[in-house]
This record gives sequence, C-alpha cells and structure tokens, in this order.
Amino acid sequence: MVGVMGKLLRALVYTAATVVIALALVVGLIRLLLPQLTEYQQEVRDAAAAATGFNVDFAQLSASWPLRGPQLVLYDVRIFDQDTAAVIGRADEV
Repeated sequence: MVGVMGKLLRALVYTAATVVIALALVVGLIRLLLPQLTEYQQEVRDAAAAATGFNVDFAQLSASWPLRGPQLVLYDVRIFDQDTAAVIGRADEV
C-alpha cells in the first residue's frame, strides 16, 4: 500500500509542477505580447462599440501586465451616439 501511495504522491507532485510551469509560460507570453496590442486599435474600438452599443473612439491605447495584473489604458476617449454622432461622453484616460 505504501508503494501505491508513493506513486500517487509522485504523480500529484509532477502534475502540480507541470501546471505551475505551464501557467508561468502563458503569463510570460502574454506579458511579451501585450505591448503588440497597440497595432490592433481598430479591433479594440470595434469590440468596445459592440460591448457598449455606442461608437467609441480613442487617440491611443497602452497595454501592459504589471504585478497587480493585466492593464489596458485608453487615452482621449470619446463616446458617440450612433444615431446623431454627437459626443455623449469624454474622458482623458480610461
């Protein structure tokens, strides 16, 4: 019975180590790729418009992953009414 428990414990340790390494690789890749998000500004605008139901425009975006988690910052944000194209909201930074 001790042999079976030892094998089970070893398998559990190897599985946990594999999961930790895989998560570290995924987080590392995301941290490397987030700065490339600035090349997809139009896609971000389209996603924001689809999520809010309003036309959304911004001058610049910044993406990073500091220690506290992923961060996406939009600068000079304007929200437009879809019918009249009038500005209904504005923010320097979101």
